[in-house]
Amino acid sequence: MPILVAAPIAVVGGAFWSFGSLGKRIGVEGSPADCKNIRATCTIFIYALTTLISPAVNILRTDPALLRATLGDPDWQALLPGIIAAGAVSGVGSFLGTLAFAYSPSKGSALVAIVENGVCTVSGAALIAAHYGECPPSAHYLAATLITVGILLLQKAPISDAPKTQGIQTSLGPKQMTSELPPQRLQRKAMLLAVMAGLCWGVGPLGKKYGVEGAAVGRKHVQTASSYMVYMVATNVIPVLQLVRADPILRSKTLGDAHFRRLMRGTMVCGLLSGLGGLLSTYAFTFTYDDNCGAVVSMIENGVYTVAGSLLIALVYNEHPSGRQLYCGLLVLFGILVSTLG
Repeated sequence: MPILVAAPIAVVGGAFWSFGSLGKRIGVEGSPADCKNIRATCTIFIYALTTLISPAVNILRTDPALLRATLGDPDWQALLPGIIAAGAVSGVGSFLGTLAFAYSPSKGSALVAIVENGVCTVSGAALIAAHYGECPPSAHYLAATLITVGILLLQKAPISDAPKTQGIQTSLGPKQMTSELPPQRLQRKAMLLAVMAGLCWGVGPLGKKYGVEGAAVGRKHVQTASSYMVYMVATNVIPVLQLVRADPILRSKTLGDAHFRRLMRGTMVCGLLSGLGGLLSTYAFTFTYDDNCGAVVSMIENGVYTVAGSLLIALVYNEHPSGRQLYCGLLVLFGILVSTLG
C-alpha cells in the first residue's frame, strides 16, 4: 500500500521539519518591546532563505533532461498558480508564527509551537480532504475536537513563570528592557497570533500535495524538488516585503546588533534542516495520489513536527509550563496523535 511507503517518509520529514520551530524561537529570543516586529521580520527572512538551500541543491543534482521535461510539462505548469498562492499564504503564517514567539512569555514558547502546529494539523488535513473529496475517518473529527478544546483552554491558562502584575523581562545583548504588557496579555496575544499562523500554514500541505499531483513514477523526485522550490520561493514574498517596508532605523539597529547576529547562526542551521524536512514531506505526498490518504499523511507530518518542535524548544530553553498549561498542551498533542489513527 502507498501509505506504508509515505508514512515513514512523512515521519522523517516531520522530524527534520520540526527544527523550524526552534529556529524561529531562537531568532526572537529576548526581543525588546519596540523591536518585536522587526526581529520577527529579519528572523523569518533569514530563516526562509536558508530553507531554500536543500531544494536548490536537490535541483542542481537532478538529471537535466528530467528537469527540462518537468519544467516544460504543461500539466505541471498549470499547477504553478496554486503552488505560488499556497506558498505566499504560508509565508504570512511564518511571519505571524515567528511574531507569536516574540510575544510569548519566557516559559510559554513551546506551548505556542503546539498551538500553531495543532491548528495547522487540523486545517491542513481539512483543506486536503475538502479539495480532493477525501472522507476523513471518525478519528480525525475527534482529533479536531481535542485540539480545538485544548487551544481554547490555553487562552485562560495561568502563567507559571512570572506574577500577573509584572512585565516580562527581555534582552537584546547586554541591555535589559521590560515589556509594557503583563504576562497574561502577552500570552493571549501570542496565542491569537499562533492560531492565525496555523490557519495560514494549513494551506501549505495542500499546496505541496497539489504541486506533486499526478507525478509520473520516473519523475516523482524531480517534480517534488521543482514544486517545493517554487513553493519555498513564494513563501519569501511576504518576508521580503516586510523587510523592505520596515523602519530603516530599527532594521539597521537589529541587523547591526552582535547578539542578534549570533542568534542567526542557530536560525540558519535550523532553517537548513527544516528545508530538508520540507522536501521529504513534499515527497511523501507523491505516494498518496491514488490512495486517498493525503489528509492522513498531512496529519502524520504535522503531528511529528508539533511534538518534536515543542520538545526541542522546551529542552533548549528549559521551559516548565504550569500544570494547566501542561494539561492543555497534552490535550492538543493527544488530538494530533489520535489524528494519525485514521
